[in-house]
Amino acid sequence: MLPKRKRLSAVTLIIFLWIAGNASAFQLTPPKNIVHKQRLPLSEMNFIRTEEGITYLISTDGRYVFQGALFDVWNGEQIESVPEMAHLSNRIDFKYLGVKPEKMFTLKLGNGFKEVFVFADPNCSACHKLLDAIQESDQITSEFLIRIAIVPVLGKNSLEKAKKLALKSRSDEPGALTALLNNTYTKGDVPEDGLEKLKYNRILARALSIKSVPYIVNPQGVSVAGMPENLYGFLTQD
Repeated sequence: MLPKRKRLSAVTLIIFLWIAGNASAFQLTPPKNIVHKQRLPLSEMNFIRTEEGITYLISTDGRYVFQGALFDVWNGEQIESVPEMAHLSNRIDFKYLGVKPEKMFTLKLGNGFKEVFVFADPNCSACHKLLDAIQESDQITSEFLIRIAIVPVLGKNSLEKAKKLALKSRSDEPGALTALLNNTYTKGDVPEDGLEKLKYNRILARALSIKSVPYIVNPQGVSVAGMPENLYGFLTQD
């Protein structure tokens, strides 16, 4: 969990990332000088597009109707059809959002040229299963560069391990990767300084509403939570 002072809404965080990256890329005016925000009592919205080209968002119970344009801020697109929405629903354009990989704390696995991001927790058994599958595939490790972004979502012990990995990677990145893969960590407390990249990971995960790991983003920006049944097939999915 993020510290209380960092618990901004996902909406606020994603708009912050977008403004920092490409605020002028399409005609959406981001909110500013906000005086009030209220959560609406609804859980689902339906996208409706008429033959006349009018866009509506209607709550499932029919109580709330919004009329106007629908923008996908994660991909810099104005959505004008149901197929467009379906196509973009599981896609994230890191470059468009202004996400800086060099600001992230990642451990690299593989030596290919196609970049994949895997958000993982040190104590996540499914994450370790995924990383084991990647290591065992010469095809994947030769074709892809897997950037493992550590996000401690499973409690205090995960956070302590993440801190140790972040600090160790500054002087010994291969050693930090080995510690993650083999679950071998030194004892003792970890200082709070020098962890800016880990903090960036946590803020990014919050902005993208990543609640469970592993969470994978393939080179084409297609994302999935969990381990795909056909891992190589997912990594090459367009």
